[in-house]
Amino acid sequence: MKLAADDLALSYGAAPIVDHVSLHIPEGKVSAFLGPNGSGKSTIFRALARLLRPRHGTVIIDGAAIQSMTTKQVARKLAILPQQPVTPESITVEDLVWYGRHPRPTGRRWSGRSGPRTWRTCGATRSTPCPAGSASGRG
Repeated sequence: MKLAADDLALSYGAAPIVDHVSLHIPEGKVSAFLGPNGSGKSTIFRALARLLRPRHGTVIIDGAAIQSMTTKQVARKLAILPQQPVTPESITVEDLVWYGRHPRPTGRRWSGRSGPRTWRTCGATRSTPCPAGSASGRG
């Protein structure tokens, strides 16, 4: 999947948060946004996920403007796993990743191909079940 933003201007109400941001997230790579608290990282993520409509600019997924796509089309290409709200203590990281890959119940677990590919994309291994509550990024 190719994800990009072109000349984004983002705000909450009248308060501008981000202005003139353009970015390209490399396909098949793990990317990170770094910056101090309040610098607009979460706001940019919200726009990339179509949770916040830009005042100006465009978010592009695989060549299409995200605002022109239906919710179903976006969900087929993009999954979000926010740090909050807190996940149930009994859930494993494997289950959490699976729910992100398959947001609607299908009665199936990992297919023969999608499970290992998803884990490789995340840079993770499935050797030991890991409770989600013990994973980094919590708290």
